[in-house]
Amino acid sequence: MRHAVLVLAVLWAGCGSDAAVNRPSAIRPELRDALEAEIAAIRADPASSVGFGEKAYTPYEPNVARRLITVPGEDITARLQEEIEGSGDRVYRLALLHVLGRRGDERVDRALLAALEDPSLRATAAYLLGRAGFKPYAARPRDEAALRAAVEIMRT
Repeated sequence: MRHAVLVLAVLWAGCGSDAAVNRPSAIRPELRDALEAEIAAIRADPASSVGFGEKAYTPYEPNVARRLITVPGEDITARLQEEIEGSGDRVYRLALLHVLGRRGDERVDRALLAALEDPSLRATAAYLLGRAGFKPYAARPRDEAALRAAVEIMRT
């Protein structure tokens, strides 16, 4: 157990920007460790971390990210976005994008809009932008003007 905590601490310190590492967090250390363990599990096997959902309206289901999806807080969303933007592994980035799209805070749409800029993430980001508020995807505050502008840009 100590070894796992040490590994997670090293991963936490080595991932993301210095600003993210030094940013104060309201998340309890033990919960942060659990969240980092979920990120590490996705990183270890990104192709298996997202499976097929049980219904037509949920064709994709994150398998190993329950806390990353349900624990509230924009700092978790920011952490996921940093991982997505900082990785060169397309499958890992797509797996994290599915986790991000299930979250309910207002920063999610901004992160998904940013992901639209990347051709390898664009289709999944657009899908997840459209899923907000439809079961089991969380409803979240929306900046409708930004969403409309993104749609207009995509049309051209």
